Amino acid sequence: MEQQIQGYHDLFGEGIDHLHCPRCGAESLHQGEVIVYDRSEDQKTCVKTSVNAGQVSVDPKASNALNPSSRRHGLTIQFACEKCGDAPIILKIAQHKGSTRIGWAFQHVPLQASGAFHDSDLD
Repeated sequence: MEQQIQGYHDLFGEGIDHLHCPRCGAESLHQGEVIVYDRSEDQKTCVKTSVNAGQVSVDPKASNALNPSSRRHGLTIQFACEKCGDAPIILKIAQHKGSTRIGWAFQHVPLQASGAFHDSDLD
């Protein structure tokens, strides 16, 4: 018997939410390049796999310089926001001593360029 998907919740499970742009709060993020860093613990190099615009590249002896993890595996997903512009927003996921860390890396866009308001504009 074929199982039918009942809705968004059934497809993705509990605890799923929309990602919001860390600059302006919009939900209109478009995914770009995805990079996976496969690294044995504390190795000087890693296997770096990049997928972008239908192209895949693999570097079996890549540097760890851009790996979000200082010791193990890492993953980055680049986004562009429809509301505040094309300046890259990168979601970083890193394994570190048995835990998984997640965070954003991005440049703030000046208020006049984006039309968005940022707390840092008050500084």
